[in-house]
Amino acid sequence: MTKDESHLPVEEQSLVFRLQKRAEIRRQIPGRKSVQEGSKDRIADLLEEAARIPSEIIDILKNDDSIRHHGMTTFTRDIIDAAMAKAIKLIKEKYNV
Repeated sequence: MTKDESHLPVEEQSLVFRLQKRAEIRRQIPGRKSVQEGSKDRIADLLEEAARIPSEIIDILKNDDSIRHHGMTTFTRDIIDAAMAKAIKLIKEKYNV
């Protein structure tokens, strides 16, 4: 899980943290069938998968040659658009979507 942001107001918590926290909470509810049976919770799995995608996009952007060449602080719309297109393509290939 990412750093603990539970001390922050919900409006200030990152999307990644909130998705991961929801998955964690779902897996701990004793009355849930998946918890009682020790089986997979598909919704919690999807929440965790969704939480990983922003991190993967950031990693792709950080490693993109065009961004490294221009520097992370000098993003232009064209550079961001090209890098995002590349990130989306890689993620679609990874998740077969």
